[in-house]
Amino acid sequence: MPVEVSVCYATTGKLIGKFKPSLFTSGIDTYESCVFKNIVKPLLEMIISKLKHTNSFYIISDEQIIYNHLKDNINHLESYIVNIYYKINHTLYIVIEEYYDDKNRSLAEYKYYLENLSYENCNEIARRPELSICNKYLIFNIIKNYPSLFLVLNDDLKNNKEIVLEAVTTRGYLLQYASKELQNDKTIVIAAIISGWIEAFKYASEELKQNKEMVLAAVNICGIVLKDASKELRDNEQVVLAAVTQDAEALQYASTRLQDNKKIVLTAVKSEGKVLQYASETLKNNINIVIAAVKQLGDALEHASETLKNNMKVVLAAVKNSGSALKYASKTLKNNINIVLEAVKNNGAALEYASEKLKDNLEIVLAALKKNSLALEFVSEKLQNNKIVLMAVNNNGETLEYAFKTLKNKNTILEAVNNNDVALEYASKTLKNYNIVLGAVNNNGEALEYTSKTLKNNNIVLGAVNNNGEAR
Repeated sequence: MPVEVSVCYATTGKLIGKFKPSLFTSGIDTYESCVFKNIVKPLLEMIISKLKHTNSFYIISDEQIIYNHLKDNINHLESYIVNIYYKINHTLYIVIEEYYDDKNRSLAEYKYYLENLSYENCNEIARRPELSICNKYLIFNIIKNYPSLFLVLNDDLKNNKEIVLEAVTTRGYLLQYASKELQNDKTIVIAAIISGWIEAFKYASEELKQNKEMVLAAVNICGIVLKDASKELRDNEQVVLAAVTQDAEALQYASTRLQDNKKIVLTAVKSEGKVLQYASETLKNNINIVIAAVKQLGDALEHASETLKNNMKVVLAAVKNSGSALKYASKTLKNNINIVLEAVKNNGAALEYASEKLKDNLEIVLAALKKNSLALEFVSEKLQNNKIVLMAVNNNGETLEYAFKTLKNKNTILEAVNNNDVALEYASKTLKNYNIVLGAVNNNGEALEYTSKTLKNNNIVLGAVNNNGEAR
């Protein structure tokens, strides 16, 4: 059954009224219009009917403000009510407050005014020296819509916690323009970090940068802010572990001592293998750490020790994750048939990094071409025979580009253009005969671009434009 919602005054607990939200839609109602008509509108009407002139309100639930009538979009309230729809009976608490308006408009008129302010209006109002906290909802809306106008507010407003909190919540970068006192305020600094500005903590006070509780709260929101914490806290295991858990990249800002901490580094590389580059040289040579890294990102092998780049178990794990990791394997393992076979099965183009000997191995070449025909580019001249090239161009005509000239014969070109007509580009002039070219442009008019001038006769051009009117 849908929840029954009670609406009470926050100060006295006195009941204002009750209602049961309904999500029933008629044939002509959309879901969104139903939510507004059946839930939000009756709730707002119930509350507003109890207000005096120049009264506004905000709604509290579970000790959180879920909607401020002069500040928030109605969608906030709609989402909240829908989320509690099938939960146990619920109580919303209403806080009544005065709003100041020099035009003495009604609440509905004032809300409409705030929602329709132009930039020109806001720019003029924000620069008024007499503007005060009495106009807070006007200021909130100016900052929400045009955050940079915070900079032109008078000093009293730029030093007001309520105004600055609204500013940094909207745009974290505005913290740098707050007073030193407010840059030392935990609530404001956390709000700036939550806004998504990773440089926010840089402008926090030195006192906060040295406060373990504060730094822990900050790195749990954005691990990268570890870079602006005090030197002592970048050497604190609890803080750094929290930071790399939130964002593995934070490992680069840990102290040298903690970049050599197995628990911290293992946590980081399991999340993001490439951060192995920030681990100590000792841990880059630790098989458990490196295997965890390459299982997450094969190319993290680049940052392993030379010893482990020559370790069969490590390299096998890397190429199974990403065949291109073969690039970072030792010369010895680039010549290991099992390693290279796994690499090309994952990524045919990894054949590029195999030893010359294995580029001449039929099993490996076939596995590479099966995965990616463009690997033909890396096949040895010895193995590039008609059968191999035909197999490649049959899968992807553009691989004709990588066939040796002696193998660009009539059969391979026919196979190539049948698969991809643009492969005509890579055929020799002598093999761009009438039948091949006509077949190509009939399938894909763009192939006309690669046709010789002598063959661009009426039939060829007509075939091209019939297929693609923009062919030229």
